[in-house]
Amino acid sequence: MKRKQAVSCLMVVLLMFFFVSCTKSWKGNTVTGYEITGTTIAQIGETAKSMCDAGSVKEADCAKIKDVYNKARKAYIASGDALVIAIKVEDEVQKKNAMAAYSTAITELSRLLPQLVKLAGELGVTIK
Repeated sequence: MKRKQAVSCLMVVLLMFFFVSCTKSWKGNTVTGYEITGTTIAQIGETAKSMCDAGSVKEADCAKIKDVYNKARKAYIASGDALVIAIKVEDEVQKKNAMAAYSTAITELSRLLPQLVKLAGELGVTIK
């Protein structure tokens, strides 16, 4: 049942991104998709923290979700920062380096976000 909730949660995020993608330009999609991802990470983090603080989640589970949350948040910020640099910089070497950093960060985020959503679903953390 909890696995089903996690999958449903992930599907909602993906569908939101899809619907937004259909209505905006590619630059708008990039920003909006990024914002949706950030909102999802933040809401899971806030809800999980309040549940852990209230003692409604086991300590070991709190440590697990906190670890995945912190890594996902770090990758999210790194990907945004690298993309901004890649867009703004004129020097081709710096642009290439920024795109490589973006690729690394977004790959890590793509690996971590489903883990975070799944773990949140298993622990009963909901996204508002």
